[in-house]
Amino acid sequence: MNLTVEKPKKKIDKRILREHYRNYDLISRHWKNEYRGRVLKHHKIVLDIVGDDVESIIHELRTYVDEQIQEKTNQRKGAEPPLSELESAIYSVWSNLSEEQRKILKSHANRPNRIINMLELQQIGRYRSSTDAMLDYADISRKLCDELGYEPESSAQKADVSMLTPSMAILLEAENDEPFLTTHWKMQQQIAKLIIQL
Repeated sequence: MNLTVEKPKKKIDKRILREHYRNYDLISRHWKNEYRGRVLKHHKIVLDIVGDDVESIIHELRTYVDEQIQEKTNQRKGAEPPLSELESAIYSVWSNLSEEQRKILKSHANRPNRIINMLELQQIGRYRSSTDAMLDYADISRKLCDELGYEPESSAQKADVSMLTPSMAILLEAENDEPFLTTHWKMQQQIAKLIIQL
């Protein structure tokens, strides 16, 4: 008598994992009898992979994105982005910003001398605290830096901006009379001009 033992069928994970990660859209799911993952940039497929499960695929997709951004950063070698690249990066990330983030950037860019105090920023963005406002600015800055593959230096000239978070130097300008930017922030002139045009 021949006995055949059937392997128990592995339960299919039907979750669809979607994530916006460092200016890329990631998706992982079971589709057409396999686990698949995709990285998209501006609705175009950049990477399409097959894997063992939705969780490991999402991890692999994040790793791919991290490597792409690191490669851009290495190629830049710390050089500040020219105006044309800044313009392209702002246009690229603008649609991924929340309505509140776009509103505070527009308001800040249109202020006299591009200076906004923390209380005004808190009110415009309807933040509960100045910390929440700072975190939102840090998020915007990080998106721009990721898009550019740029890590602002922590030089003495930019130390007051870098005290908040180094990436914020892409948006904010150092002010000699306000060493830690605790009461007001001044937007970089090139950034303000680009935002006003949007």
